[in-house]
Amino acid sequence: MRYGTTLHPKEYLRHMKERMGSRLDIWSERFTGIFMGRFFYVTHHAGYEWNRQITNQKNAALGYVKETENGCEIRFLHFQGVLCPQYLIPWLLISVVLLVLCWPALVDLPLMRIAAILMIVGFPVLFTCVESTTDGSIDGRKSLLGLLID
Repeated sequence: MRYGTTLHPKEYLRHMKERMGSRLDIWSERFTGIFMGRFFYVTHHAGYEWNRQITNQKNAALGYVKETENGCEIRFLHFQGVLCPQYLIPWLLISVVLLVLCWPALVDLPLMRIAAILMIVGFPVLFTCVESTTDGSIDGRKSLLGLLID
């Protein structure tokens, strides 16, 4: 996605950094982020609600700020739930290691190999589809886009 603003890139990133919360405040709604030059990775955490079955939904944006004649342009990719890189990458690494370790035992069971690969790919997609329909996730997406546009 792309959004434009009249702010200078450094000013835009400074304003975005000011809105970041603590990583340790796991019970409340907040933004967290990593900034490296003009690149950023910002996550909206929906917060914990004891009466919800799916809690602390996440929406993330990975992108960079490009300087333009009129200010800057924000270019980013949007991620939801378990498909956020901070969760997906460790999941895939652990799954691949386990698959490699178990592969010799699955040589005679081709259907089990297929089932294992489908679970590695299918679970994150299924969890994200379920999570993306919750109120917390929908509101979190709006909040994240509001942070990036504002």
